[in-house]
Amino acid sequence: MRKACCALALVTTGYVQSKIFPLSELTGTAYPVGMDDSSPIFVAVTGAQGVGKSTFCRGLATRLRDTGHEDVRLFDGLGEQLKTAGVPLGTASTPQTIFAVWASHLEREASVSTGMAVLDRCVVDALAYTRALNLNSALELRVLEQTAVIAAKRLLLVIHLEFTPFFLDKGRPHETPELRRLVADEILDVLSQMTVPRIHLRAEDPRSVDEACDAVWKMIKRG
Repeated sequence: MRKACCALALVTTGYVQSKIFPLSELTGTAYPVGMDDSSPIFVAVTGAQGVGKSTFCRGLATRLRDTGHEDVRLFDGLGEQLKTAGVPLGTASTPQTIFAVWASHLEREASVSTGMAVLDRCVVDALAYTRALNLNSALELRVLEQTAVIAAKRLLLVIHLEFTPFFLDKGRPHETPELRRLVADEILDVLSQMTVPRIHLRAEDPRSVDEACDAVWKMIKRG
């Protein structure tokens, strides 16, 4: 039985009073969408900036095609698209940055109607950055946390790439080492509060793409 998720809002004269619940209390069991022939399958890759996600995602998409899934699309470059649009990122982020990032995540997932989508970053990353940057109000954070709960239910599998010593000096200038570490910690915290299926891998391990591919196929067969 699915566990219901709800929040309490009391409507009074001229304003709304909201009861804020911890994310862990509002997270039910994840039921991935995309387990039949007509719905899309979402495989998400999450991890701190500079842990090898882009290279890993390209390898995983290729491997999934090679092992029998013909319709595999890779969705990457979200950060570059936002940067090109003039959105400040990393330590220069503003509250508007947060909403621009979330909108980009949700819009690209809404654009997928069939096949398998490999997502380079997902709502787990979006929520981790939201928490790490701490730029939004408590009510805005609550809305985004609820959005993450709903969106994560569509994910067949989340592949978390660990922030290992190998990647300590691989970051980009717009993110300080402190921010990268904080985001890495927040990603683990978000994942611990969700029941979405997940695996933890190290991108520098040459076996990681094959292990991820095997995990995807196992999840599909279980469905």
